[in-house]
This record gives sequence, structure tokens and C-alpha cells, in this order.
Amino acid sequence: MAIHWLPPQKELIRRFGSVGMIYWEARRQFGKTTTMAGVALKQMMKHRGRLVTFASASINVGKELIYKEANVLNDAMSEMRAQAAANGMKLTLAENNGKEYSAIDIDGIADLFERSRLEMRLWHSQSVCSRTQIIAPNPATARGFSGDVLLDEIGFIPDFVEVWEAMEPIASRDPSFRVLMASTPPGDESHLCYKIGEPPEGMRFEPCGDGHWYRSQAGILTLRVDVWDGQECGVRLYDLETREPITPEQHRDRALDKDGWDRNYALKRIPGGLVAMPAVAIDAARAKGREECVALDLGTVAPENEEIALQRIVSQVLNVANQGIWGAGYDIATTTNKKSNPSSLTLSQARGPERWARFIVRWKSANPDFSEAVLKRSLAALKQAGARIQALNIDASNERYYATQLKSRITDCPVNLIVSGEVVETGDPTQPEMRQKERLGNLLVNTANARLLACPDVEWIKTDWLLVKKEKGLFVTEVDPAGNHGDTFDSTKHSLDALESSGEIEALFPAIGDLAASGRSKDPSWMDRTQDFFKGLLYG
Repeated sequence: MAIHWLPPQKELIRRFGSVGMIYWEARRQFGKTTTMAGVALKQMMKHRGRLVTFASASINVGKELIYKEANVLNDAMSEMRAQAAANGMKLTLAENNGKEYSAIDIDGIADLFERSRLEMRLWHSQSVCSRTQIIAPNPATARGFSGDVLLDEIGFIPDFVEVWEAMEPIASRDPSFRVLMASTPPGDESHLCYKIGEPPEGMRFEPCGDGHWYRSQAGILTLRVDVWDGQECGVRLYDLETREPITPEQHRDRALDKDGWDRNYALKRIPGGLVAMPAVAIDAARAKGREECVALDLGTVAPENEEIALQRIVSQVLNVANQGIWGAGYDIATTTNKKSNPSSLTLSQARGPERWARFIVRWKSANPDFSEAVLKRSLAALKQAGARIQALNIDASNERYYATQLKSRITDCPVNLIVSGEVVETGDPTQPEMRQKERLGNLLVNTANARLLACPDVEWIKTDWLLVKKEKGLFVTEVDPAGNHGDTFDSTKHSLDALESSGEIEALFPAIGDLAASGRSKDPSWMDRTQDFFKGLLYG
């Protein structure tokens, strides 16, 4: 049966050869795999000896591509034969040994291909063939990518960041290589796919049978085809019981999972998923702190650059420091999944009920003396500006001996050692006990959700915080390819807790607008309201 190509499919196949990279976001069952088969065959026929690498989150989809390629080629060859006949020519199929076929059918076309395990070959001559190989989308196999790269269902590849890291250099080394990625929006907004096709802010999509082309906020050329666009070009929806055609609105009304429908058909990006802190809350904190909060990512600090790095840190601390009330949080570098995590320090200030993460710095260093110097000089700079430092909280979960040594050498403020797995009493009868990890994670997340948090307006902090997930009430954190592990999230939650560590919560909440005040409130009811409010933030 001849394939009926829809306008968006035709345009994508046409543009693929002239554009280096395209992301295709299309509603479910719009023919993404069939289109990729057409793209693969076009490249195989156009370039002698070309390798096309196809990877999908579903290996069954990979197998399906092989058969769809055969059908696409059958359709193409039939059209070519008709055009040849119209021009007084004859087109036949032939084996490598010269045997010709007078009819064009699937069996005849199958003789033009040599199939091995998940591979299809199209022979240009007895010695030159183009190939499509099907591989699993994981970082190990991704390093074998070459030629044109087709990635299907990228929103469902768990470690897509690492797959992308392995693939991008190969796709960039030859100007004739092309990349096509396809998916629907993932349910987890921390997934890289969530950002790859994100439309420009404020962009609206009216139903269009050709789909919508735009350059995403990530800078990638994107073709978007939602359920209303599909309806315009003849792709209908049908009632599951009556099998009668229905509108997209009727289809959604009958859907059991409305969020799933919105992602799979309407291509909506729904904030949340497994992330502990929604991106909208992080964006609000960044907007609040845009003018007054700063961040430094020092990367790996070599011994010869340590003093320069320390001077940069002190300079930035002095830029933000004042006579307010401050708390400090330090997350010690560790190793997770054989990857070195950075250290991170956050200095936060109390402003009425608001918490301002005024300074965040992260670094990697093999020298513990340098990390100690970061703490000492930062705290000394705060004190020099007249700040009142409530406490320094150190995450001692994995480096308790080192943390204990640090505590004995820090003299600028009280030091608390926090062990994430330690179970503490909450004072909440509905959940009387909780691990420190969840208690402090809730403190930061709930403060942000209440729009009481300010932080530096830098993208890498948002990326780091989105690594932190919440599963069944517990905080868990992914590790990105660079070894980042939500380290600034942890240092920030510790800094917020350090602000409360004295037990004199009322001293931290002057009347709104009186940012420099530090005395106790004269109204006892204000203290009670404040304690109740922050108990809610702590235990959610």
C-alpha cells in the first residue's frame, strides 16, 4: 500500500537535507517513525556509503523502522518507475549478480537489502552500500554514532543528557551530517527534552495543516504538529466505543488522564513531574534576586589559581554583605556514581519572612585547605560588613570526620553538623518524625513555592536544582555528566536552616520594610504566627 505523506512529513523530509539539526514535536500516532524511515532512505540513496544511525527509547520502534523503510522504498520505486515510463525509459530492480526483476514488489525490494541484526543495507554497487543501523539509546552505544543521527522518543530516554553529550561531537565533525530528534513533551520538566523544543515565550499556535516551524528557546529549529494541526491535514480522532470521529475537545473530555492527553496530543509542557522544586518557583526566585544575588561557578580550581579564586569570592561577598541577619550552608564535595561532585557554599539573608540566597559559589578542588579557606574568608568578609551570622550548617552526611575538623577551626559563628539520614522530631502529630534530608528539602522547596525565596539569576543554578527529585515523599538527586548533584540546592537549604538555628525565630522577622532591624518583636502573637508559618514550611 502506497504511503500517504502528510504536508508536515513532506516538508520535514525536504528540509532535512539542508538543515543541520531539527527537533520534531508531534502528537502521538502522527507517523514520526515512518517519516524517519523516509529521511533515512533519502540520505542512504543520496550519499554513497552513508551510515544512518537510528536510536529510540523503544527497541521495538527500532525494529519497526526496518519494515517501514522497505515500504517507503517500495512506494518511492513505484513512483520512479512511473516517471521513467512516462519518459520512454525502463526501470528495473537487479541483484548484485545482474539478475533483473520485471515487477516491483516487496519481495523484489527485499533482495536489494541485506539485513543483519537491526541493520539495513542499500547497495549502490557491488562494493558500495549505505546502511541504517539500529542501536540502543544509551551513552555507551551513543559513542558509536556516526553519519546522520535519528533519535526517536527522546523524552523517554532516561539519561538523554549523557546520550546527547556523546552524540553531539560526532554530529558536529562533518558538515554533511544531519540530526533529527523527535518526541512529545516529557512528564518530567527536568528532562533535557523539555527545554529542547520549548517555544519562544508568548508564541501561540493556531490550527495549521502544515504544522508550525519555529526556533525554540534552546535555539533549535523545531517543527510542531499538535492534535489540531493533525486534524487540519486529515488525521482524525475516534471514539473508543462507537468508533465515530470526534473533535479533540471531545476526545480530551473522555480521556482518563487529562495531563497525559495534554502532553501527548496538545503538546503542552506541564510543570512538575518528579522534580522537587517546580521550575516556575525557581524562575520566581531568580526574578526576585536578579539585582541583588550573585553566583560563582569556579569549576576545577588548580593549585596555582587558588588565591585568585579566593579573592574573587571575597570581592563578591563584600558586594552583597550588609548588617542584616545571615545564615551559611556548606555542602562538602563527595563522589557519586564514580563522578566527583563539587563543593558548594550559600550565604543567605533573612528579610522579614523572605529568605535571600545572596551568594552561591561552587567549586571542585583536591585541596581541603582551599575549601576551608573559602569558608573562613567568606564568613570573615560577612563579619567585616557588620553582618550577624546565626550559624554555619555543614552537611556531614558522608564526610563526618572532615566536617568535625572544620567545626573545630571555624570561629566566626556557631557551626552545626547536619547528617541527612538522621531522624528528627518534627512536632507535627501527623508526621512526628522525619529525616533531616526531607525536613531541610521541604524547607527550601516550600519557601520557594510560597514565593519567599530569592536566588541568583543564573541558569546553572536552576539546572542544578532540577536534578533534585521527590519520590514517595523522599528527596533523591540525579547526577549530571559533569558530576553536579544538586549541590547548590543542598548548600542553600542548609543556609536557610542555619538562619533558624538559634531558636530565636522572632529575632529574624522584623516588620516588613524594616530590612535592617534585628531586635525582638514586641508583639508575642507575631512570634507565634511566625513559628507556625515556618513549621509549615519545614514539614510541608
